[in-house]
Amino acid sequence: MQFGGRDVTRAQLNHLVETSKEPHITLRVIPSTAPRSPPPAMAWTALTAP
Repeated sequence: MQFGGRDVTRAQLNHLVETSKEPHITLRVIPSTAPRSPPPAMAWTALTAP
């Protein structure tokens, strides 16, 4: 199922980039081949894109 389109995806990615400029926010891109279990002491959210 797809929501939005290229413009929506672009806006979301731009929002993430702008938000990551805040000193208390870190944006990390993890390859889809990375193990799915996060370090236990770290809060995180996994987002997927088409």
